[in-house]
Amino acid sequence: MELLYKLCLFLSLIPLSSSLDWDSDIVTTDEEKIKEDKDHLSQYFNETKKNADFFPSWHNMSKLIGPFEDVDEKKIHNHDYTKMTAWLKETALAYPNITSLYSAGKSTEGRDLWVLIISDNPTVHEELEPEIKLVGNMHGNEVVGRETILYLIDVLCKNYGKNEWLSSLVDGMRIHLMPSMNPDGYERGFDGDRVGYTGRENVHGIDLNRNFPPKYPNHREKTSGLYPEKETVAVMAWLKSYPFVLSANLHGGSLVANYPMDDSEDGRDGVYTPSEDDRLFVELAYRYARAHSNMWKSGRRCGLSTEGDVFINGITNGAGWYHLAGGMQDWQYRFTNSLEITVEMGCFKFPTNAMYPKLWEEHKFALLSFIALGMGGVRGIVRDSNGQPVANATILVDQGKPIYSTPQGEYWRILPPGDHTVTIVADSYESESFSVSLHLPSSVVVRNVSVSSCSSPVDKGRSVYRRGQGKTRIAIIGYSSVSHVSLSRLLTESCLSSSPTQVPSDLSLLIIPSYSSAHSTTITNFQPKSIIVITSGAPSSVIFSQRDTFPPQFHKDNLDKSLAKAIPSNGACKNEGSETRLAQEVDTFNVEKAFSLSISIGCEGEEDYDKRWAAIFGTVEMVGRLLSSDSVSEYSVLPSANPLDHFSPTEALLSTSASLSIFENEQKCAHRIEHDRLTITAVGTGRPPFTLVTAIEKRTESFVYEYLAALCNSTLSRHVELKKRGTILFVPEIPNTQQNCHDYGSIDPFRFLFQDVQSAIPSLDMAIFVATGGLKVRYLDPSGHGLSKSMGEAYKKEQQLIKTAEFDVCSSDRNTISGGRTMSGKEALGGMNWSDTQWEGRAAADALLLQVGCCYEERASSGHYGDNEKALTAALETRTRGFSVPKDASLVRDMTTKKEWRGRDGAVFVPLSYGVHQMEIEWKNGNNKIIQFTITTSHQLEEYLPSSLSSFPILPAALLAAFILIIGFVALRQMGVSLYRRPFSESTVGFERIPLYISEDEDEDDVIDIRKL
Repeated sequence: MELLYKLCLFLSLIPLSSSLDWDSDIVTTDEEKIKEDKDHLSQYFNETKKNADFFPSWHNMSKLIGPFEDVDEKKIHNHDYTKMTAWLKETALAYPNITSLYSAGKSTEGRDLWVLIISDNPTVHEELEPEIKLVGNMHGNEVVGRETILYLIDVLCKNYGKNEWLSSLVDGMRIHLMPSMNPDGYERGFDGDRVGYTGRENVHGIDLNRNFPPKYPNHREKTSGLYPEKETVAVMAWLKSYPFVLSANLHGGSLVANYPMDDSEDGRDGVYTPSEDDRLFVELAYRYARAHSNMWKSGRRCGLSTEGDVFINGITNGAGWYHLAGGMQDWQYRFTNSLEITVEMGCFKFPTNAMYPKLWEEHKFALLSFIALGMGGVRGIVRDSNGQPVANATILVDQGKPIYSTPQGEYWRILPPGDHTVTIVADSYESESFSVSLHLPSSVVVRNVSVSSCSSPVDKGRSVYRRGQGKTRIAIIGYSSVSHVSLSRLLTESCLSSSPTQVPSDLSLLIIPSYSSAHSTTITNFQPKSIIVITSGAPSSVIFSQRDTFPPQFHKDNLDKSLAKAIPSNGACKNEGSETRLAQEVDTFNVEKAFSLSISIGCEGEEDYDKRWAAIFGTVEMVGRLLSSDSVSEYSVLPSANPLDHFSPTEALLSTSASLSIFENEQKCAHRIEHDRLTITAVGTGRPPFTLVTAIEKRTESFVYEYLAALCNSTLSRHVELKKRGTILFVPEIPNTQQNCHDYGSIDPFRFLFQDVQSAIPSLDMAIFVATGGLKVRYLDPSGHGLSKSMGEAYKKEQQLIKTAEFDVCSSDRNTISGGRTMSGKEALGGMNWSDTQWEGRAAADALLLQVGCCYEERASSGHYGDNEKALTAALETRTRGFSVPKDASLVRDMTTKKEWRGRDGAVFVPLSYGVHQMEIEWKNGNNKIIQFTITTSHQLEEYLPSSLSSFPILPAALLAAFILIIGFVALRQMGVSLYRRPFSESTVGFERIPLYISEDEDEDDVIDIRKL
């Protein structure tokens, strides 16, 4: 073994060819000099790249910092886990006033992922103080970052209070330093390894820099792993627990500063893939490279190939070099406020001790120059009109990703030098914007912002509004009094967090309810990808754009049909959208590449405002989805077969609360159940079995609305038949619903929601809760009848995304706790328990938890219906297959199995399989009845309607009933009374088929059939 080690060390030290010496200086060729003037650094910064105030060199930094006490050379050598831990603990003991040592988690083999904070107040986050971090040794055999972080710790601590520049860093920020993210891999590596892989991965053979949830899962590599590893899970939680502003991930194997994005859209290498902050990332990367003694030079140096790699100015876009999926810097950019670059620190991955003095000398000023950037940019606190902090407010800039305020309302936004517009957007608050000018990378501006609550009606003192924080920008312009009323309603609905109409995460809207020519410049500066003008006239659209700006999937005829269907109008007014002056006005916006159109939403005096604003919202969402989807490479994602990925106005109307009045009042396919806290909508016979279907997250509300719409509108046999088999109680929205996606170890809190609905429908005994946080099904079967499990199996069989999956592809949780017991948590289908099987003297309900989407997936909620409709229908079909006695039953007994089902307020439902069954009914009055029937695919529900059951002789009872009906009918005819709709309850509706209302212009069928109501 020792001989093999020495052989590997010897081979790693041999140059790969006599012409390549990675210890020599980087030489720039004439061709590379030409490229220097054409790369992104030159495009963004031109001659400024030579300005030492922007990009200081190694010598500039040495002069700026001045004399300081450097690391003792005796301490500059490799440190294994034990020695590294000792270094950190000794430092924390020696400098207790400016350091704090903590562990961000454990490695797979139980080693601590140590982090040392250095700050003037290390244990407390001070108001508006930025937090930055450095992470080393993510690949266990890439060690330069691990060692230089230890040396940086030594320099910052020893020179605090002695060197002014270094002390200003410690006083001005909290610096979190993690020397090793992969301590297990380090222990398997060996010094002298130049290009090897021993120890690179963790002990499971997983590359941690491929192990974060990727944007494009189909780009994963074999070493990515299916689930985040223990180290990755710990670091993800760490990144979310501090408001980090800036970060560097330190690697080895080449000499270059790499910036996002790492994964290209089509999964190919060498494809420059910019982020929204590309200009800023170029600045950050070159800031590091320029302060390194050698990295900043253009030319060939060590890299992936045996001949090395050529980098211009010592920086590279990640995917422009080679693509990787599941990297930490991409995940961090997408899911946190932090901005991270990845630095390749040298040609030897695991240097020998003798190499470190030179490596530290080369990198020390680059590290310090980069860290200092965390002090710059704009920062402040977002407060409401009462001075209280506003958490999770979105901070938008003209070029760059959105970031979010902390629970204390704080925000920090590093920006490149120049003029910027910053906009603050928060749920239930009106947006606020301000301008800021930054002259240098180190410039800092403090701007506290006060936001006012949304008003209803909309504040007439404001003329321009912002909603949403996505990168697809759409301007919505009101051009008539009709549009003003509808857009005012849309503004109110889209602002309040309790509203079902939330702006999709990929859209950013500029809304002008009442347009004037003074708004033209505002629209131009907004640079929208689409302009939608709202006018009066018969519902239709007019296109202003040239053909080449059309989204390829856009069809005007389909939009016009949807508008005409969604908005009832006589069209007896002038269509302003077709006027020449409007087209000329749109031209003044000078946004040539925007897809511009107008939609007419009816005339004055037509007061269907719900339908108008919902149609506008549907059009906006449809256009937004078309623009977003058409900008993605065809190789990056599979094309969707689901038409609801592009909401039409009609579909948008049917996926929000605006649809309920249509189903209940116009189509009469649904019925509202009176309840003081909940909106409960019933579809079906009005008889058992009763099943609750409810969304318990904001993300799944539209799916429940869409499913309700499908049952009302669809002619598909599976929907038509389902409505004949019992009653489905829809609660698409619940009070104080969950805004954030997460996995569920328990659904105990929703017991009270079920009991609230059960207070209106006592016979309710089954619930289906719809959420996200995974792609899996959990069944709760406290009754022991196995029905919920059968429903879960039926659902999984028809859900194409999990049909053949054994495990939940979203989840990394191996130990979900359910009802006090540990379960795996990763199965695609599994059981779950209520913590309490008795609810105030009644047995706990059977239930399903359907988790229909991953937390990290970016697909909008409109995809949930297409993915899950057949599966939910299959579960409900299984639910309603059996024997139902709607009232007066004490229990039902299966004569074959002797199993018994107790009634809930006289109603009993028995789930059954296909075949012949013999059941005995025990009535409340003491009588018994035995019946035999067959359950088949064409006869899945057997109902025994006890309207003829009586302790009196049949004929006298029938005569008495007929006499009462005749007297009642005559009396009503004389009084001219109409019976209006009564509250839906199982005691008055269903098995007796009593008409709910009588109207002179409706026929007998309309009056009698509850399913049409």
